[in-house]
Amino acid sequence: MAGERFEGMKKLLVLAYEYYPTENSNTKMIRKACGLLAEQYDITLVTVKTPEGVGGLTPASAQADASAGGLTPAAAQADASGRAAGAADAPGAGVAEKFRVIRVPGYSFHREKCTGPLTPGILGRMAAAKIEGKLKRDETVLMLSRLFEHEIRKAVRAADYDAAVSFSNPFLTHCCASRLLRGSGVPWVAVCFDPFFSNRIYDPALREKRKQLEEQVMASAAKVMVMVPTDRDYLRNGVAFAEKIVGFEVPGILPMEEFGAGTSNGKAFGTSASDEADLGSAGADGQRSGAAASDGAALGTSASDGAASGPVQCRFFGSLYREIRNPSAAVRLFSALGGDAEMRFIGRTVDGTEAEFFPAGCGCAHVDELSGEALAAEYAAAEVLVNLGNTVDNQMPSKIFEYISTGKPILNIHPSPACPTLTYIEKYPLGLNVAEAEILADVAGCAGKVRAFCRETRGKRVSAETVLRLYAENTYEAFAAKLDGVVEALSLAAGR
Repeated sequence: MAGERFEGMKKLLVLAYEYYPTENSNTKMIRKACGLLAEQYDITLVTVKTPEGVGGLTPASAQADASAGGLTPAAAQADASGRAAGAADAPGAGVAEKFRVIRVPGYSFHREKCTGPLTPGILGRMAAAKIEGKLKRDETVLMLSRLFEHEIRKAVRAADYDAAVSFSNPFLTHCCASRLLRGSGVPWVAVCFDPFFSNRIYDPALREKRKQLEEQVMASAAKVMVMVPTDRDYLRNGVAFAEKIVGFEVPGILPMEEFGAGTSNGKAFGTSASDEADLGSAGADGQRSGAAASDGAALGTSASDGAASGPVQCRFFGSLYREIRNPSAAVRLFSALGGDAEMRFIGRTVDGTEAEFFPAGCGCAHVDELSGEALAAEYAAAEVLVNLGNTVDNQMPSKIFEYISTGKPILNIHPSPACPTLTYIEKYPLGLNVAEAEILADVAGCAGKVRAFCRETRGKRVSAETVLRLYAENTYEAFAAKLDGVVEALSLAAGR
């Protein structure tokens, strides 16, 4: 059956070192894009096994699709039996992929993270890569990419494919693809969700070395698809592969029903569609434009049943950093709001401590990472979603599109006029942009503005139709269509 389904389809090799069961915005983009492209392509996605399990496939689907084209015979047999045996106990089991997923052993300098046998040959490769990496000051990327390539070559014949796509993060996937596909005649598209050489989280002293490595790797790519706003950053910095860059909008808009889990009524957090009229929006200074009717219809919004009382429930979801996403201004703002709002920050603190970010008596609560029903319950409880913009202008939190997908009011606290999130919230009917500098200069005045915004928008929702119209370029369908266009053009040009 699998062979009949794939007959006549172009074969697409996808490399993604990081994939399910690891859950983050990048793996979600990869999974959704490949699921959509599977209608046009016979896709084989190669990733690494993780200590958490293989995930993602039912035993039946693992058995059914493993022997379809593109695998070596041994790999097909091992893949079918291995995934069928492991899928039942793995995170994500019961969700059948529309495409073939091959999980090869993964290796690390940390023994507990290795999911393959540490044979003398593998240990020798790791030692050699570590020595080379120390000389080039990039040991992790080099070691893991070479081991990933070594395992992929045992599982698939790259030359049998019509095109290939590699996804980062991590960047080592592109390093692997450049060697694996060099001289094969297979057109290769590198898709970058985040910057590599100019990433502010990485060591700034190694920026030029990273740039040299990235330019060397991308020299063999046919096209380099780079997500907004990183594409503008790369062009501004004059990368050697500038003529290959294809920019694409952040995919993140989800159907509202995906947020229904954990709610009492099964709806998207109480959302309901409404008749749409002319849309108003919030300007960069936080002032609203367009007349808003009392029932919200002029904003393409609707009010939920029942008048809410008590503190407005405000929630932030995401990671916090000392430098690129610091909550101090937001904490100061919500402290000034006092009993008018209950603010909870949900997510991990990456390079700062809870005591540092949330001093005693600040009036804000912090909860570490949540998942499943607990996370859904917090989303359901939120009446206003809070976004913190990054201090860097070449990355932005993709979480903002998840917020927009809910239709709930959004308070966007941004660090600078160059923050990439501003333009997206300016056109959101229930959004308010507030600058960190404004909070620090006049916290009482900002608290008054935010208090009024929360009271005005509490219980209102932007309709799903309005969200899809305003953010059509930010859907997973739009991203998949753009990737499809690039891959199709390259494969035709290569005569494949």
